[in-house]
Amino acid sequence: MNNNIHDENLVNLITGHLCDKPEIEKMRKMAVERNIPVIQRESADIIRLLIRIAHIESILEIGTAIGYSASLFYGEMENGRITTIEKRPDSAIEAAENFKRLGYRNIRILEGDAIDVISGIDEKFDMIFIDAGKSHYREYFDKAFPLLNNGGIIVSDNILMNGLTLNYDMNVRKNRTMVRAMRGYIKFLCSHPSLKTTLMPVGDGLAVSHYQKETRNE
Repeated sequence: MNNNIHDENLVNLITGHLCDKPEIEKMRKMAVERNIPVIQRESADIIRLLIRIAHIESILEIGTAIGYSASLFYGEMENGRITTIEKRPDSAIEAAENFKRLGYRNIRILEGDAIDVISGIDEKFDMIFIDAGKSHYREYFDKAFPLLNNGGIIVSDNILMNGLTLNYDMNVRKNRTMVRAMRGYIKFLCSHPSLKTTLMPVGDGLAVSHYQKETRNE
């Protein structure tokens, strides 16, 4: 299957105008060279715009990697804070070093499995960004949703999974599990009574969900 779901020329046109801090761009290029999965630039640009428009001042990120996305988001907030969760100890250490080098002091890294770590968080957030194990998005949502402020935004990255969500190989068990989980998660978001969800075919796919408490079933 061809996993290239976007025309390369189109992507180059969209990303060609983006200009990040040299340190952050270096981080992105290093991640690409090392095959570390980080958010695609066009997706990150949409989220950065959302942060500005919605005046987001607190973010819970599920899936730190080396801290690339958190660094981009933090730079859009005036007096913001980010709590980010990373399962791999080596990635958490590297992310902490990157944040320190950038002078980003209000980013807190929590190490461990997100399902367990979220249970110990007792603060609220304006935005929740989900970018971790694709088969577990619904579990992350269920754990993190109570931490979202009224009027907050949930952003789920990689919902297209390089095209697997649209057309997958039924002969690969891992693919079947991931795709069914992701398709179920997308259906759940779009039918949730408290959320207005938009699916965006940008990057590897974004689901942007706006939460309004008035319609939430308690």
